[in-house]
Amino acid sequence: MFINKLTDSEQEAAETQTWLEFALKCDYVNKEKFDKLDDKYEHIFAMLTNMDRKAGSFCG
Repeated sequence: MFINKLTDSEQEAAETQTWLEFALKCDYVNKEKFDKLDDKYEHIFAMLTNMDRKAGSFCG
C-alpha cells in the first residue's frame, strides 16, 4: 500500500511539472520563478524516488 501511494505521489509530481512548464510558456510565471519552483520540484521528486527505492526501510 505504501508503494502504491508513493507511485501516486510520483505521478502527481510529474503532472505538477507539466503545469509548471505550461505556466512558463504562457507567461503566467517568469523564468526566475519557474526555476525556483522547478528546483523545489526536482528536490521533492528525488525524495519520492529515494523513498520508493528504500520502501522496505519505511515499512518495517
